[in-house]
Amino acid sequence: MRIMSELTKDLKENVILDYINDLVLILNENFIIEDLNNRVALKLLGYSKNELIGKNIRFLFNLYNDHNIKDAFEFSRKETKKQVQILHKDGYYIWFESKLCLINVNAEKKYLIIFRDISEERKTAQTYKNYLHKINIVNQIILEVNEAQDLNLLLDEFLIKTLNLMKFDGGGIYLVDTEKERANLISHKNLDEDFINQVDHIKIKEKKYSRIFIEGKSIFSENYQLYNPKISERWGFLSIASVPLSAKGKIIGALNIISRKRYVFSFEEKEILQTLARELGTVIEKMKAEEALRESQTNLRVLFESLRDFIFIVDFEGYIINANTIVLKRLKYTEEELIGKHIIEIHPVNMRKEVKNTFQRMAMSELDSCDFPLVDKAGRLIPVETKVTRGFWGSKEVIFGISRDITDRVKAEQVIRESEEKYRYLFENSPFTIILIDLDGNIIDCNPSLETLIMRKKENLIGNNLLDLKIISPKYHKTVEKHLELLMYGVELSSIDLEIFKNTNHKIWVNFRSSMAKLGNKTYIQIICHNITQRKKAEEIIKKEVKKLKEIDQIRRDLITRVSHELKTPLMTISGSSELLMEVHSNHLKTEVQDLIEMIDKGRKRLHFLVENLIDVSRIEYRGEFKLKKQKFNLSELIRDCATDMKQLKEKRNISMELRLPETLNLEIDGIRIEQVLTNLLSNAIKNTPPEGKITIFLTKDADWAIITVSDTGVGLTEEEMNNLFTRFGKIERYESGLEYLDIQGAGLGLFISKSIVDMHNGMIMAQSEGRGHGSTFTVKLPLF
Repeated sequence: MRIMSELTKDLKENVILDYINDLVLILNENFIIEDLNNRVALKLLGYSKNELIGKNIRFLFNLYNDHNIKDAFEFSRKETKKQVQILHKDGYYIWFESKLCLINVNAEKKYLIIFRDISEERKTAQTYKNYLHKINIVNQIILEVNEAQDLNLLLDEFLIKTLNLMKFDGGGIYLVDTEKERANLISHKNLDEDFINQVDHIKIKEKKYSRIFIEGKSIFSENYQLYNPKISERWGFLSIASVPLSAKGKIIGALNIISRKRYVFSFEEKEILQTLARELGTVIEKMKAEEALRESQTNLRVLFESLRDFIFIVDFEGYIINANTIVLKRLKYTEEELIGKHIIEIHPVNMRKEVKNTFQRMAMSELDSCDFPLVDKAGRLIPVETKVTRGFWGSKEVIFGISRDITDRVKAEQVIRESEEKYRYLFENSPFTIILIDLDGNIIDCNPSLETLIMRKKENLIGNNLLDLKIISPKYHKTVEKHLELLMYGVELSSIDLEIFKNTNHKIWVNFRSSMAKLGNKTYIQIICHNITQRKKAEEIIKKEVKKLKEIDQIRRDLITRVSHELKTPLMTISGSSELLMEVHSNHLKTEVQDLIEMIDKGRKRLHFLVENLIDVSRIEYRGEFKLKKQKFNLSELIRDCATDMKQLKEKRNISMELRLPETLNLEIDGIRIEQVLTNLLSNAIKNTPPEGKITIFLTKDADWAIITVSDTGVGLTEEEMNNLFTRFGKIERYESGLEYLDIQGAGLGLFISKSIVDMHNGMIMAQSEGRGHGSTFTVKLPLF
């Protein structure tokens, strides 16, 4: 204590009182320990003061000469800091940060060393480094999972990478078969054949498996013997992680990894495995939905081409999207010539107005059939009877039109009207079924086709009432009665489809068409039928496929919405973590680490912007939740605020911006959404304008519109690029020489959303450019009233 008290005066300005819990050593010039703080030495090193006084400091470092000591510390007259390891009394090393300074005590040179225990800091840093390494691997796995095309290959690669990440011995992935109430082992790695045979199929409701497959809870166990003692004892498994795979709130499988060592899972590792499992479940569901869509579309395409009827696929504005081969062949058009035509263009000119009105009623589900003839490329008429139904083609809701060529029937009807003699000949030889009944509904005559159609003799039919013969299915009796009653009152009727009995046990479908016929002085009802059973079967298949396509489209909608919203949670975690690191720990982080954190935060902001855009797209296209909240806004002030927000971005790229605005221009608009449009246009202009460029913003008005114009001296737009500007995911990729300054980040949603916002304001948005290198001008017109 003598030396310590002598030092008191000299150390007042040099020793920091905050080090009171650190180890303090006083050495002479020969590195002999002369004094220390006893309590700390015992606590940190296990040595008492008496055990260390008089010993060379080499003793603590396990060094053999003074030269080694000088290497361990940079002895100089300046204070130095260095991280060193000191030997504990029990034989292990502890990391310290040493602070050394040279002092004088009574004209004698002494060394003062202060050791601060940094073992926990180094351990924490190493743990964090390992965690970051795992996170990087997880991100790589997720990226590869989302790009996978083949399910089996995806599962194999995913399992291998997960095992490597966790350093586990083996594992497998189960997928649930809900009908059989079991889970099947689809992919496995490093498992014995006998073990695979034992667990290849498991019952999901069995007690030891229901926690995962029914309750959806994960299992993390470092003592597998307690969970499944038989398997653990036989195969030597000691640790297991079993995490459910889920999609749309249902358990669809499980990820399982096992180890023959005892392994305690950290909170971070559990989070990593659960994140991977969630991502895999979502991708599996997406791939299954895509496969179902491909299969359904293939089935529909086969049916589409196999039918001998004309099949049209038309959008709700009346433009032809697709047609089968029969249409192209009969109407004499190429596919390029037909696709994009309006439906009225393949009908006679003198009927087009009526065709257009009828189609509009069909689009509103007020009608489902018509009998307007088609006209081929050369102008020849083709009599048809058309049935329509609504459905999906891909992801787009459309109208399916099935037209049957009734040329022969029309000719038959015409001939009947012209000549009774010809009528009789056709009556007997027509391939169509013809029935003649009186006004009371009794059968007067029928042709041989009826006998063939229903497998009954003519003599058993003549004289009997049509409805009493039990030919027509009872559920259609009232329909037929009403139909015939209206016909007798002179109402012109379309044909109807009926179910009739071919024999006692077999039903078929016929198209039933009736008209009034005069033979001699008597008036009869003429009924012409033809067998449409195959067409009905085809329509039923189409209905089922349409239903399936609607379900698949709903899965796709739900998937976009769910992925967008679920991305928000990890984004909040990333944001909070990066901000915490920069605000609380930045003084302890190296510059390289701070740069990495800033990169993470920039990536987070880009991803957040993409997620918000995806949610907006979802609201616009799928859920109808994109609503405007209009108030009176000063549009000039709104533009100035947006330009101010872009100040940092434009100055970074050395771009000038000129505003030519009136002081005020008040409009009833949704200010937040119009600000979103303006921000998007200004951001795009800055990104696509080279350094030293210029952006000009005009605001004018005419009698009806407020007109916003954003012009730049940037890269410009080609005609092809302008055609894709306002489409969903219509991102423009430019990799030409001299365009290295372009900022090409983005997903191609901004202008699509902007157009939707402007359209909802009953406005217009358009783009103009004279081509590459001539800049671009975007114009937004909003109604004044």
